[in-house]
Parts: sequence; structure tokens; C-alpha cells
Amino acid sequence: MRIALVTETFLPATDGIVTRLTHTIQSLTQKGHDVRVFAPSGSVAMFAGVEVTSLPGFPYPFYPEKRFSWPFPALVRPLLDAKPDVIHAVGPIVLGMGAVLIAKRYHIPLVASYHTHLAVYAKRYNVPILGPVSWFYLRNLHNLADISLATSHAMVRELSEHGFRRMRFWPRGLDHTAFQPQETPEKKRAWPLRDERFTLLYVGRIAHEKDLRAILEPMKHLPEAHLLLVGDGPARAELSMAYASENVTFTGALYGRDLAQAYASADLFVFPSVTETLGLVVMEAMASGLPVLATKSEPTLELLGGEQNGAWFDGAEPSSFIAQVRALSKDDKRLAEMAEYGVLRARHWNWDRATDELIRTYDAAIRLAKWKRAQPERRVGGKPVCAD
Repeated sequence: MRIALVTETFLPATDGIVTRLTHTIQSLTQKGHDVRVFAPSGSVAMFAGVEVTSLPGFPYPFYPEKRFSWPFPALVRPLLDAKPDVIHAVGPIVLGMGAVLIAKRYHIPLVASYHTHLAVYAKRYNVPILGPVSWFYLRNLHNLADISLATSHAMVRELSEHGFRRMRFWPRGLDHTAFQPQETPEKKRAWPLRDERFTLLYVGRIAHEKDLRAILEPMKHLPEAHLLLVGDGPARAELSMAYASENVTFTGALYGRDLAQAYASADLFVFPSVTETLGLVVMEAMASGLPVLATKSEPTLELLGGEQNGAWFDGAEPSSFIAQVRALSKDDKRLAEMAEYGVLRARHWNWDRATDELIRTYDAAIRLAKWKRAQPERRVGGKPVCAD
């Protein structure tokens, strides 16, 4: 199968979308499929033997290190030259919008996947008018696809409630060779970035929509704990200046073995974000045997398998976080139970199975597009109406 992946973000950027894409590309090529990637300027030219076509772009309003690419006319010819059997628009916003329109214009089967909760981000950045605009825009964009995907059952339900049609679940995967529990408590304590204090870990973008102040403010009252924030992003300089202290450390981004060691060597993973459509870092923490303390959101509850398998705090109440950290730091039995369940649950997440389901989705989109083309043209008020 010839597959064109059109994405708003790709390497060298690091986020959950890129992680999912890189593993998916490797799995697709190993299964014998021909993959091409189309991404904004600044992306790598090649990944795992797959050609990446970069298209001219401009900076995101809130993420100057990331770029939007305007699709016309730059995307049209290279995308058509790839002769894809299916186009997959990954988190379509601007470049992906072009992929959607090209697919419909040239009758190419189309899958779209939802990854960025723009309507929720609009509230975080105090531009609430963009909320309903985002829902309207993304709903209409996704409804042009033969099939749309979301990466959690919770998001499938939410998007369906907002009028998104033909939704499917794209299963989650995890690299179990990279993320594993530390063998002994001695090795855990030997990590250079930790000391004898109760060590909290956050991994992810350092950005305002991640609600990091919900864990940073309470640390002023937790001298017995040490919070490590692993990652980079547009708010790092601001938050580091305001909160870096004796018990709050911004490490910058970590990769590979260094990142795996961070997960395996901390005592508790803390996750304040309620804007996630999945939360890949929560999965990595669970696979590493790291208990999770989080604010409640449907995707996070889904990952943990219910309230009983994690610890929870109210992001609007600093005292809630303080109380949970202090209670958990004294409850080795509870921490061990949470860690053990997380490891067992994470074993079910597999990139190979996730990619097999994605291939079945591509096949279904191809069949559906073929069926639509075979339907007699319907007209309402003299205008043609496409089969839905």
C-alpha cells in the first residue's frame, strides 16, 4: 500500500504526535508498505529510509520553534506524484487542510486523525472566541475524511458529541525495550539528578496549556520533595525564572537512555494537564514502574484504567497536591501497588498491534471511498450532494 502521511509536526520536533508517527512509520515499512511523509520546513529529509518532503512554513503564534506550512500550491504536485492509495492527514490544521482538500478534489481515500485539542487550548491562552471557531473548523475538516481517528476512547466520545462523524479509535503503542522499571532501589537512588528527597517527575512540553503552575506553586510548601521537570517549550524561560529553586529543577529535554533512566529513578510521576487527547508520557511512566499522580481528565482515567489505579489532585487547589504528595511519600505499600498495576497494564500497549489496526482503517477507508464513487449522483436544489 502507498501511504502519504501529511503532518503539521515532525522530527526534529519532540512531542507525542512525533513519537507516534516515528513508531508507526517504522512499523508500516517493516510490514512492506511504501510510506511518504509531508511536513513543515525544518523537518528532517529522511527517517528510517522514508523520504520526508518539507514545505515552506511560518511560525506558530504560540510556538515560534514550530511551523505551519501553507499547502497551496506547494503540496499539490509532490502529493499527487506520490500516487498514494490513501492519504492520512495527521492532526490537520493548515498543511493538513490542504491534504484534505486535495484528497477530495482528486478522489483519493482519506483518513484524518485528531491529536491537538485546539478548542481547549483557546481557553488556556485567553482567546475564548477561538473555541467555537476551532470546533466548527475541525469538525468540518474531519467530516470530509472517509474515516477519522482519535487516540483514546474518551476523545472518540467527545468528538462524536461535537458532530464528528465516522470516528474510530487508533490504539496506543509503547516501546517496551526503552521503558522498564529500575531493577533495585539502590539503582534508583544512584541516578545523578536525584537525592534522598521524595522525587517527583514531570515529562513533557513546558507550555502554559500543560497547567504546570498547578504543581509548581505547591512546591513552595514541600521542602521535603524535589520536582524535576524534563522537557522544553515556549514557557520554559518564564517558568524557570519564576519557580526554579532548591527543590524545583528544570532539566531541559532528555532523550533515549537518559529519559528512560529519569522515569525509572523517580518516586512519583506528576501530570497536571487536562488538555491531552492521550498522554503518552503517562504511558511511559507506567511502563517504567512509576506511580502516577494526576488531575482528572477522561483520557488520563482511561490510561490508568479507573480512579482506583492512580492518585488524583485538584489542579485549582494547591493544598490538594500538597496533601497527596505528603501522604504518598509515607505510603510505600500504596506506591508499590500503583507501580505494579501500571507495569501490568502497560504490557498491553504494543506498536505492532496499533499499526495493524491502522492498516485495517486504511483498507476500510479505501473500500468506503470506492463505494462512495460508485453511488449515483444525488442533487438537492440542483446541486450535487456527496454520499456520506
